[in-house]
Amino acid sequence: MIILVLMKPPGKITGASSFSQTRPTHNRRAGPIIIQLNLPKKGEPPVLSLQEMIARLLLAFLVGFFIGLEREISHKPAGIRTHTLVCLGSALFTLISSYGFTSLIGVNPYQPGDPARIAAQIVTGVGFIGGGIIFKDRDHIRGLTTAASIWLTAGLGTGIGAGLYVPSLVAAVLGYLTLKLNRLLRRWGLDDPGEE
Repeated sequence: MIILVLMKPPGKITGASSFSQTRPTHNRRAGPIIIQLNLPKKGEPPVLSLQEMIARLLLAFLVGFFIGLEREISHKPAGIRTHTLVCLGSALFTLISSYGFTSLIGVNPYQPGDPARIAAQIVTGVGFIGGGIIFKDRDHIRGLTTAASIWLTAGLGTGIGAGLYVPSLVAAVLGYLTLKLNRLLRRWGLDDPGEE
C-alpha cells in the first residue's frame, strides 16, 4: 500500500483517488489530503479499471481501422473490417488472458497461470487468416503484403491490449508508412507488383 499526503488549500472539496473506497467530503479547513493507493501485493493479480480496458479496446479499434483503410484504398482483399476485427480481437484476447482469469490464481498450485499463452496463440490463429489471403498465380505471389499487414495488426492489438501504447503506436506508424512506401517503390520501378 502506498499513501500520498498532499496539503490542500482551504475551501476545496477533498477526496481520495479512484483507488480508495471513500467518498469525497466538503471541508473548508486547510489540511492534508491523504490518497491511499491499494496496489497489488507480491503474488496478487494486477487490477485494471473498466475505463482502462475500454480505452485499450477503442485504441485497438482505431489502429486496426487506419491500417485497414490503407488496404481498402489499395483495393486489397482484406480491408477495414478485417484489420479492425483482427486488431480488436487481439486486444480483447490479451485483456482476457491478462486479467480475465485472476480469480484462479492460487487455486491450484500445480497449474500456474501464464497470460502469454493466449497471446502466443493469436500469432498462430492470425497466420491461418493470412495464409488464406496469399495466392500464387504463375510467377506472381498475390496477397503477401496484405497477409503481413494482418499479422502486424494482430501484433498491434496484442501490444495495445497489454498496455504497451508507445511501442504499439510507433509500430503502427512505421507499418502504415511501409504500406505507403510500397507505392513509392513501385513508381520508381524497384518493387515487384506481383508481391502485393
